[in-house]
Amino acid sequence: MRSRIHRGFTLIELLVVIAIIAVLIALLLPAVQAAREAARRSQCINNLKQIGLAMHNYHQTNDTFPQGHSQAASQVGYSGAYAGWTEWSAQAEMLGFLEQTPLYNSINFSFCSGYNYGFFCNSSAVFTKINSFVCPSDNSNGNAKFIASWGNLSIPPGNNNYRASFGTTSLAGWNNGPGYGACQPDPLNINGGQPGCLPYSTGVFCYWVSYGIRDITDGTSNTVAFGESLVGDPVVSNNSKRNNSVTGVTAAATYDAQDATNQLANGNLVLALQACTAAFKSNSNIANDNGTKWAWGAVSMSGFQTIVPPNSSTYQWNSCRSNCGGCSPDDASYSNAQSNHAGGCNFLMADGSVRFIKSTISFSTYLAIGTRANNETVSADSY
Repeated sequence: MRSRIHRGFTLIELLVVIAIIAVLIALLLPAVQAAREAARRSQCINNLKQIGLAMHNYHQTNDTFPQGHSQAASQVGYSGAYAGWTEWSAQAEMLGFLEQTPLYNSINFSFCSGYNYGFFCNSSAVFTKINSFVCPSDNSNGNAKFIASWGNLSIPPGNNNYRASFGTTSLAGWNNGPGYGACQPDPLNINGGQPGCLPYSTGVFCYWVSYGIRDITDGTSNTVAFGESLVGDPVVSNNSKRNNSVTGVTAAATYDAQDATNQLANGNLVLALQACTAAFKSNSNIANDNGTKWAWGAVSMSGFQTIVPPNSSTYQWNSCRSNCGGCSPDDASYSNAQSNHAGGCNFLMADGSVRFIKSTISFSTYLAIGTRANNETVSADSY
């Protein structure tokens, strides 16, 4: 009687099976990744919708939207006058409408958030991470620890991916003469005021100033209120990654303007952006702390401009500050919308709706939807 021979796989058969499995995995992996990104993008949209609801509830209560940068002291009794730096953002002012009432109540808004007495009395609140301010597609979040110069304390950043729109106003900051960043009001008459200032932006938000629906004459459905952007790289500070920033670009300073729409028309905007790009590519004064402080009312931390189209392939940097080389990118002349979503970024419009704006949007259209009262006519199918 013959015994039955049990035959196993040959080497060739085994290799064929492994190859088939590898092909199936290769086909499946992009679909899984696409599904995950779709979920992340959906969460990002929901975060912006929550900000939109908070913004309108704030407006209903106060008859205006919040300031993009408030006013506060850094020391008791306004010793040293006003803080002028690290005062509160629109996000911080809206906390009570974002189901963050305990956190809102813990803040002493009479003092700034970032230095001297203001830092010590508000640090617990400032460095609280708020999930609704974080886009899950930004993989830079949650990894950084920055060393504060005060007390040499290791402090995690309160990351922020959603920035309030300052429209098309490129910031002529503290060092560059009269601009909205230098026009701090003086209600207590400590400094005697600053003559010659233009304390207004073209966007929905501004330093020191509050705008309301009545001020958005271009229409709330066609005016950007918030956009998403990336947080700086938490590890590398001297490498030109697109989510990092550049500072001290003095070649761009002369082109700072109340409305960059005019600079586009006369060609100066391109010159400014090219200067920023050249400095960024040379690894000159690279900054990596953009977006690390949701509480800090400043362009690049909690605000941005609708000047460079989202996820620009030509100007691949997050923010460009035209002064203060080696500083933080706060008060940047150009702070851009960026995301890890393919093809563009999510934006919150002033009416509370959320739209995905493609990277292919034209400069002129993008500038137009950033201004609240320039009387442009923009068709919804153009972006």
